[in-house]
Amino acid sequence: LVDAVEYFEFQAGDTIVKQGDIGSYFFVVQEGACEVSVNGSAANTLHHGVAFGAISLLYGCPRTATVTALGLCGVWGADGNVFRQVLHEHARAHHAENCQFLNSIRLFDGLSPAIKGRIGELALVVERFGQGS
Repeated sequence: LVDAVEYFEFQAGDTIVKQGDIGSYFFVVQEGACEVSVNGSAANTLHHGVAFGAISLLYGCPRTATVTALGLCGVWGADGNVFRQVLHEHARAHHAENCQFLNSIRLFDGLSPAIKGRIGELALVVERFGQGS
């Protein structure tokens, strides 16, 4: 993934993504701040580490908001195809982990691999808790 991302710099007022456009990149703010506006009204401010641009790539719909640099702003961008590939690989690994877990439970020994696979896809949610939670 590191080899597949590009670094972009924008000046104050530059449009990074425009509402209604077709999305081709997923972005993560590295430095500076960006304003998110929907239908011309400010809706949010994005800072270091915040990602944007996923909705258009995931659902194949036009961009749902405009993102504008508030000052000098640097963002990392991943091409949409790379973004979708990474998500697919993550989902596949998560599914394999779920199936391995289900295979370790004797209660499910009588279930077919297909049924275990469906349970792994639909019914298991991983929640992580910090120490003392």
